[in-house]
Amino acid sequence: MLVLTNRGFEPVQCLEEFKASTVLDVHPTGSRFICNPPPLTTDEDYVVYVRDLPIFAAYAESLGWEPDAANEYEDDEFNSFRKGEFNIIVTDKCSFFSSMVLSTQVCKKLNLLNKADRIMVFDAIQKGVLTIESNL
Repeated sequence: MLVLTNRGFEPVQCLEEFKASTVLDVHPTGSRFICNPPPLTTDEDYVVYVRDLPIFAAYAESLGWEPDAANEYEDDEFNSFRKGEFNIIVTDKCSFFSSMVLSTQVCKKLNLLNKADRIMVFDAIQKGVLTIESNL
């Protein structure tokens, strides 16, 4: 189990403390988790499933997490925050969280090292759209 702190994510010692928090689940994502060998010059990314996105957003900001400039998504399924080398993609939508986890697992299983390939898989699973770039 992981919990958000002002230093990042840390193991939770007490299951009850985790249950009482607004965080329902956390899963690693991004190239550091997907790729083998992992790139060491990129941020560490997590997708976070929460009970209530606005409440979590206020909590994260109170701990010094900065809203990502890219939070202007039209579908309002998630917000993203960064702190140091950590990025979190936060959602209160179970279907979005599940599709992020599935996309991550597929990319990891296939060890997709090319970012365009990973984006293609995420778009196909999350949006039902197959985007084929000319350099693929």
